[in-house]
Amino acid sequence: MSRHRAVRNLNIDDILDEDDYEEFDQDQIDETEMSNEDLDKLDDGLAHVYSVIGDDTILTAREIKEALWYYYFDREEAVNWALGNAHSL
Repeated sequence: MSRHRAVRNLNIDDILDEDDYEEFDQDQIDETEMSNEDLDKLDDGLAHVYSVIGDDTILTAREIKEALWYYYFDREEAVNWALGNAHSL
């Protein structure tokens, strides 16, 4: 069979379904793979953010932890993010 027929008969959806990285989401953190030091930083940062913005916020602990992870555990950046998102929702 000619090569152009092989390409023409190729089903691109089958090829794309084989993508191993499709289920990987960079924004989500996996706490099971974090070191104890990072988990402590995450818990301390979460407590700090809640102490500034209050416990009655509409943001979930998961969202705040993801913000802390995104900002490399920078508490003030996470607080700024939380204040901006709490008011915009």
